[in-house]
Amino acid sequence: MSAVYGEVRERLRRFASFERTGDAAHLSPPASTERLLGDLGRPDRRYAIVHVAGTLGKGLTASMIAAMLAEGGLRTGLYTSPAVLGVRDGIRIDGDPIAEDAFARSAAAVLAVAESYGDRVPLSAFDLTTATALLAFAELGVAWAVVEAGLGGRDDATNVTAKALAVLTAIDHDHAAVLGPTLEEIAEHKLGILRPGVPAVVAEQEPAAGEILRRRLAGVEDVAWSEGLRVGTTADGGLEVVWPDGETVRARPRPWWPATVCVPCLKTALTARERLAAGAVRRDAWTQAALAVALPGRLEYREELVWQGTACGPVVLDGCHSPAAVRACAAQVRAWGVEGYTLVLGLARDKLTEPLRPALAALCRRARRVVLAPFDSPRSSPPSVASYLLESDPGLAPEVARTLDEALTRATASAGRPLVVAGSLYLIRDVLSRLRDPSESSRAQS
Repeated sequence: MSAVYGEVRERLRRFASFERTGDAAHLSPPASTERLLGDLGRPDRRYAIVHVAGTLGKGLTASMIAAMLAEGGLRTGLYTSPAVLGVRDGIRIDGDPIAEDAFARSAAAVLAVAESYGDRVPLSAFDLTTATALLAFAELGVAWAVVEAGLGGRDDATNVTAKALAVLTAIDHDHAAVLGPTLEEIAEHKLGILRPGVPAVVAEQEPAAGEILRRRLAGVEDVAWSEGLRVGTTADGGLEVVWPDGETVRARPRPWWPATVCVPCLKTALTARERLAAGAVRRDAWTQAALAVALPGRLEYREELVWQGTACGPVVLDGCHSPAAVRACAAQVRAWGVEGYTLVLGLARDKLTEPLRPALAALCRRARRVVLAPFDSPRSSPPSVASYLLESDPGLAPEVARTLDEALTRATASAGRPLVVAGSLYLIRDVLSRLRDPSESSRAQS
């Protein structure tokens, strides 16, 4: 790590962060980001933006759209959050994490303006990271940027930009303390990214959310629903995408492709890419580019990982924290044939809502052993508190670990037993920092 990069990272950490604390007081109004971007010369107006909001699959959908734009030779930026492998991983240029020097240069410019405000303009670390990404995209000459909303949509720092397309992925219960406890209130926040005259793409929804969105979008022009695409499997394990005009595209996904979450995201991303008047129409190449996308810690399958000399595997890692995401995790684990697993579960305290209870119980019920673990964040729920979500099921007897290291030691005690790590993405981040992938070590030595 360069000294300059380390310095700007340290300066960014001095700003309040909802991501670190879960405290709604650390959220700042969008007007603050808008002023910051204005004083930076509105870098976000130097390229076209696709804005993606939703609850389930928004990071994957955004990544697929960016991959398809880049595949067509269009220099493309991608901004997603939270970044599991570090802040640069969430700011990408044509699929690659932004270089340290490019990040440091843009972050330093953003910090110079933000720090000049003193206490006059409330700004969070997320606001500054968002501005850094948007400035870096301009400085690096992107033609398109795909930007994932951080929290909600309407009041998010990412929603101050102009946009060429708005994309809504599946909506579910999440961030109840900020967005509200009902789907109607949550949908109101997500729908806030839409703009008059800006086309929108909407993913397939669960029935309750779908009814809300169709009612709210009735009469709104230029809305495309991803359900117009059909995706199925072929006899040889490939995929078949049938477009509304009848064209059929066949492609082969990467190994251990998590179809449960990826198929809805693929349909939404392809619908969005078709809607963008950018580059040549190459549906087969688009599909293959989208199928190559893999996000760390989002239904990620590893053949083997090592904890303190003990090999465990297979390992499934999934930052699932909404009811629909937990259900998708359980379904995909079952589809992969992962049985008799030990489940390490860690949740942020602001995610502990009643709608999560049945989904968690279903995931835990298929586990041979459940270990509740904390992670390194003030948002981490004490495992003893998290266990209340499972109390209604007498068949579940979760163990409580005082530390994540203790949880991993317990989880790997039975040699050869599969491991599923689920819950907060911050738990996934901490687990990935501890477990070693022997295949990566072999590649590094060769």
